[in-house]
Formats: sequence, C-alpha cells, structure tokens
Amino acid sequence: RLLRRLRSLIGEPAQAVILPFVTTQLEARLAIELGVPIYGADPRLEAIGSKTGSREVFASAGVPHPRGAAGVHTVSDVVEVVAQLRSGPNPPDGVVVKHDVGVSGGGNAMVDLRDAESGDRADLAARVQCLRPEDPDLDVEAYLEQLDREGGVVEERIVGEHFCSPSVQLRASPEGGIEVLTTHDQVLGGESGQTYYGCRFPAAPAYAPVIADHAVAIAGELSRQGVVGRFGV
Repeated sequence: RLLRRLRSLIGEPAQAVILPFVTTQLEARLAIELGVPIYGADPRLEAIGSKTGSREVFASAGVPHPRGAAGVHTVSDVVEVVAQLRSGPNPPDGVVVKHDVGVSGGGNAMVDLRDAESGDRADLAARVQCLRPEDPDLDVEAYLEQLDREGGVVEERIVGEHFCSPSVQLRASPEGGIEVLTTHDQVLGGESGQTYYGCRFPAAPAYAPVIADHAVAIAGELSRQGVVGRFGV
C-alpha cells in the first residue's frame, strides 16, 4: 500500500529522484521498486566512506593527512602503529584511534604517549588498554571489542594552541562533474575536543580556498571510483 501511494505521489518516474541523506540497501531497494533513480552513492561503495577507506582516498588523491595506518583491529595492531610513529621523526605525544564506522567523533579514542618508550611494547600496550573513548557510554572493553569487530585506524593527534577542524561539502554528478557547495569550520567539544557540536559557516577565508582545492582532488578520486551525490570532506 505504501509503494502504491508513493507511486501515485511521484507521477512520472522519469522526472523524479530519490535524495537520501545516506544510501543503504534499503534506499536502493525502494528505488528499484519505484523505478526512480537515486542521487547518491551505490551502497556497494560504502567502504570508501569508512576511516580506512578515507585514508586510502586521501593517499590516492595526494592530499596531506595525519601519519598513521589503517586496517587495525587488535591492541597489538595499534601498538605496532604507535611504535612506528614513536621511532620516527617528531614522535607524537598522543594518537587517536578511530572506529571505521563512526560519526561526529563518537568512534574516536585518545591514547596518551607522553614519556612513552617506543621500544617498550608492554608499556605501549598498557597505554592502549587505558585509552579514553570520546563516547561517554563506551568503556575501554566495549570500545576495543568494537574495534576488533569492525576495524579502524590509528593517527597521530594534531595539536597546537590554535587549530581548526574545517570541512568542505561537495557533490558529484552522474556525468563526473564536481561542484563545491560550501565550506565550514566544525565546532568541537567533548571528552578530548573531538565531538561534533555544530559548525560556523563559511570556513575562515584565510584557508577556505586551500581546503576546497584539496577537497576537489578528493572528489575527483571519489568520482573515478563511481561515487555520485553529496558528500563531505
């Protein structure tokens, strides 16, 4: 009955489009049932939007991104990445562990590395097992269980007295065209300042053109992989 009602409201399918916030298999099934196209990414490309997929896209597009590694699951995986970062130049005093599927900073957790010895794997493992999840409803055990189940990334934490977390919104057409829609600066808070509270529009003019150029490079890579619709970087 719902499908019949939707068809009656749509009228001519050739002049309609489904514009979802996120395209899942459910939206794809609805589009097929109605015979109406979706202006959004194919659900089969969902992995590109994960934290692991995003790092791969940044690298392919030649866009600067934090040092780290993707595809981590276990405490040992995290320790290995931390040890490599600590043994290299400019060792970070902290890293951020991120669940592959997480929004608004809720899948992030901080690991304090101040005074850590890169060669002491036992010390590094103890620090990882004392990580601080950004989500107050997640304890360490639950956080690590989700990381093991879904995977994630480890990245150096970018710190400073004054820094911003900007974003660029774009869209890619089915013909491969790229359009920058907006830029903004994210307003962050929470346990370690990584929870998304809102944004200030537009991004600061001092760097808005720079981040837009990087975002266009990323959008081009996404378009080459078949992504259609709106997305944020």
